[in-house]
Amino acid sequence: MGNHRTSVSAVLAGAIAGVVVLGVIGRVVMAGVALVTGSPLNISMRGLLEVLFVGVLVGAIGGFLLLPVRSVVRGGQMARGAVLGALLFLGSFLFSLLWRMCLSSSQTVLPLTLVVVGVLFVIYGIAVEVLMTRLERDSRTAQ
Repeated sequence: MGNHRTSVSAVLAGAIAGVVVLGVIGRVVMAGVALVTGSPLNISMRGLLEVLFVGVLVGAIGGFLLLPVRSVVRGGQMARGAVLGALLFLGSFLFSLLWRMCLSSSQTVLPLTLVVVGVLFVIYGIAVEVLMTRLERDSRTAQ
């Protein structure tokens, strides 16, 4: 793949993985966390659309970061994906602290929520790495 084409493919792979993992699966998992902890289950169409939009946005940023992570982290897809997910989680967490976004005021829910979201970000990183590898392989066989 050419450099420009690789960048576009990485952002696209990141956005797709973001909407699926961080958006859809993330929303389902967070509803499960709410049920387990006894927190109110707040599901609305607007909330779902917001989560999907944020999943696409954060996913695209992760796809953009995939190429530098690949050039620095040597190892397999799992290692590169986990590093990408951890970096994106850290950046998102710091951003949320900076802007004082709503995390949770309950001391018992916050650690569980952070762990679950951290795991989702690592799963996202691995998913985007696997998807990008597949896109590259399909591009090479098409030529």
